[in-house]
Amino acid sequence: MSFSKELVVESGGGNYLKLPVGATKVRVVSDAVRFFKDFDGKKQYVTEEGAKTNPDAKVRYSMYVIDRADNTIKVWECSGAMIRDLQGLSTNPEFAFEDEFPYDIIITRVGSTLQDTRYTVGAARQNTALTEDEVKSIAELETMEMFLRGEAEDKDQVAPF
Repeated sequence: MSFSKELVVESGGGNYLKLPVGATKVRVVSDAVRFFKDFDGKKQYVTEEGAKTNPDAKVRYSMYVIDRADNTIKVWECSGAMIRDLQGLSTNPEFAFEDEFPYDIIITRVGSTLQDTRYTVGAARQNTALTEDEVKSIAELETMEMFLRGEAEDKDQVAPF
C-alpha cells in the first residue's frame, strides 16, 4: 500500500482513531480513500452518485494508521485539509518519499468544540521502523475501499473492490 500524492482533495464499524487535545503520533499505513459522510444521519457513501441523494453528505478521507499510543491499527477519517498537509510532507524535499510513509507523523489538535478545533500535521523527528508483526498485520488488512463499502448506503452501486 502507498500514500497517494496525486489524490484530488476536496473540502468539505472499525477501530477508529480518536484525536484528543494535544499531540497524537501515528504511522500512515495505507492510501487515503475519498468517501462521503453525513455526520448527523450517520450515513456514508462510497460513490459521488450515492452522496448526491443526501445533501448533508460531506467529502471525507479514510486510511489505516498505527496509533503509536497503543501500537494498534486503526481507521483514521479526516478532512481534505489534513490530506493536503500529508501530501505536502510527501513532496517536501526534506520529507519526500516514494510510496509508503517511512516515518511517523504527529497530529496536533487544539480546541475542543466544533467551532474552535483545529488540526496540524507534521513529521516526527524520530523514524520508527515497522516491526515484523506490524508489517504482517498491514498485509492482512482488507482494502480501505472494502472497509468503507461495508458500511455504505450505496454499497450495491459498486462491485466489490
